[in-house]
Order: sequence, then structure tokens, then C-alpha cells
Amino acid sequence: MALAGVWLLRRRMMETWLLPAQVLILTAATAVFFVYGRYRMVMVPTLMLLAGAALVEGARLWRAGRRRALTSAVVCAALAAVVCNAPLHQEKRSAATSWHNWGNLLYAGGNPEGALEKYEHSIALDPANPEAHYNAGVVARELGRASLAEAHFRAAVRLAADFGDAWNNLGVSLREAGRLEEAAQAFVCAVRAGERDKAPRNLLSLARKARARGDSFFASRIEAEAWRLGLAETQAGR
Repeated sequence: MALAGVWLLRRRMMETWLLPAQVLILTAATAVFFVYGRYRMVMVPTLMLLAGAALVEGARLWRAGRRRALTSAVVCAALAAVVCNAPLHQEKRSAATSWHNWGNLLYAGGNPEGALEKYEHSIALDPANPEAHYNAGVVARELGRASLAEAHFRAAVRLAADFGDAWNNLGVSLREAGRLEEAAQAFVCAVRAGERDKAPRNLLSLARKARARGDSFFASRIEAEAWRLGLAETQAGR
């Protein structure tokens, strides 16, 4: 309705420019400096004045029989209504973020069971979020739910192949399950994804343990891969 008022007053803009200018300034200030929608309330008085102008001018045009001019104002109001009520974000994704953040708070507060539950809620709403899968995997492994942890880590790296931490944690889960070949592959993927801290140490630790138990072939394969990745044992073995 306020936009219709601006449209109907356009020929008198030299007299009324302050009202739409105020709305624009308040809108820009709210968008730039404030996060919460409640700060938009300061615009209501100005919008009410413009909406009142639309009603007064609209009634005048109706009495004068100027239907075409009135129709253009109605079209402006309808367009504004469509834009203002159009969903600018996905509600499910927004809710998923809230559940995820709640999980982070619970985990930081020492409640991993509650955190895992919130992460699962988040994933149910937005299954394409690799960070939620990763956090769920970390908590699940901490709670001893190895298969669930592996599933979440695999989901994380499937959604984000360059997620080095997720690759590394997947490797740790596979190593704990005794699946050393798969673990080595996961650590290699972690290094290639840019994880140059824990993954190199984990990779070469596999090689040392394999050599200690007499599996020189497996150890040599890992060391050869580490060499190709440019890892020095003094860097990765400590």
C-alpha cells in the first residue's frame, strides 16, 4: 500500500520526497547494521503515512473516474505484496542451522548425547550439509557408535571431497575397525585435501605399525605414497 502511495504521489515528489527517502534510508540502515527484523518497526510510521496517501489519492482518482491511473497503483501494491511475501530463504535449511547450532552448544557444554540428537535433527532437515555430518560423526565416535560415525564421515566427504578433517576422521574410524587398507586411503585423501597436520602422522603411523608386525609390503606401499605426497617422516612421524 505504501508503494502505491509513492506511485500516486510521484508527480508531487518535490513536495513529498522526504517520506520515501526516509523509508530507503531506514531500510538500508537495517540491512547493513542490524540483524534482527524487529528493528524494521521504526519504518512503520512513515509507511503508514504513505499508505494513507494511497488511500486518499486512490479515493480521489476513483471519484474522478480515472480508473487507469488507479489500476497502475494497484499493480504497484500487488507487486510489492508478492516481493515482500516471497520466501528469500529455505525454511528447512534455516531450521537445520538452528538445530546444528544447538548441537554445538550442547557439545561444548559437555552433553554429547544431546548434541548428537540435535545434529541428527539438523541432518534430517538438510542432509546436504557436510559440517553437520562431520560433527555428528565426531560425537558418535566419542560415544562409541563406530558404524554411525563412519556413515557420517563418509557422507561428509561425499558432499565435500576437499573436507580434509572429515577424511582424516574417517581414516581413524577405519583404523579402529581394523580396516587398515581403507584407513590408509582415507588418510591419503585427507592429505590431498589439505589436511597436513594429523593425517600425515596417522598415515606414517600405519606404516611403522605394519613394519613392526612384519607386514613390510603394506608398510612400503604407504611409505611410497607418503613420498609421492611430499611427506617427510620427521614431519609426520612425531
